[in-house]
Amino acid sequence: MRLIVSEIFSSIQGEGPKIGAPSVFLRLGGCNLHCKFCDTDYASYLEYASEWRSYPLEGLIGKIYEIKGDLWNLVITGGEPLIQEKALRVFIGRVQSAFTSIEIETNGTILPQELKNLNGLLFNVSIKLSNAGIEEEERIKPEVIDFYANWPLSIFKFVVESRQDLDEIEEITREFYIPKQRVYLMPRSRTTRELNLKALEVVQFCLERGFNYSDRLQLRIFKGIKGK
Repeated sequence: MRLIVSEIFSSIQGEGPKIGAPSVFLRLGGCNLHCKFCDTDYASYLEYASEWRSYPLEGLIGKIYEIKGDLWNLVITGGEPLIQEKALRVFIGRVQSAFTSIEIETNGTILPQELKNLNGLLFNVSIKLSNAGIEEEERIKPEVIDFYANWPLSIFKFVVESRQDLDEIEEITREFYIPKQRVYLMPRSRTTRELNLKALEVVQFCLERGFNYSDRLQLRIFKGIKGK
């Protein structure tokens, strides 16, 4: 059994409720969406597949332990990790006891089948808005969103480009009864400059609507360098 991997590295979690947590990052290759603002296109789009590596699980587990040290949080991201769910479930089962917490970043379009049987997983669900340039039926899967809304260890992240995104976010959170305390708004940005330009505006949106603000520390500290 194997996992297709884009990169493995150590860093701090830059987004969401565990922002600042010292973490091992496992970035898997491949995605089922094609967002126009994707900031990890090298891990998502098939034109980069030649740069990905197919790891047997034993080798991957060894690599994770090699860089873990005292890091206590594992972030599994992509791409879209759930397109490799079967192998991912076996991998997590093998390493879960070594980490205090495991976060899985997902776009919220694939219903977990294998992973829902594991306890303690934190899902960071990045539902895509119309600003992603994707048809609604591709990015909004009611059955999947409903699953995550009822998964107690899940939060929802939305990439905000402008004020017009707010009504769309409100509609989604109302429809699926998602408490605002579990919702994080992030400025759409691929550079520190873009982040700085939009951060205050998104903070104001959060104050107006009662959502959480999430910064993007990986941009502020590492300037978007791959592997950080």
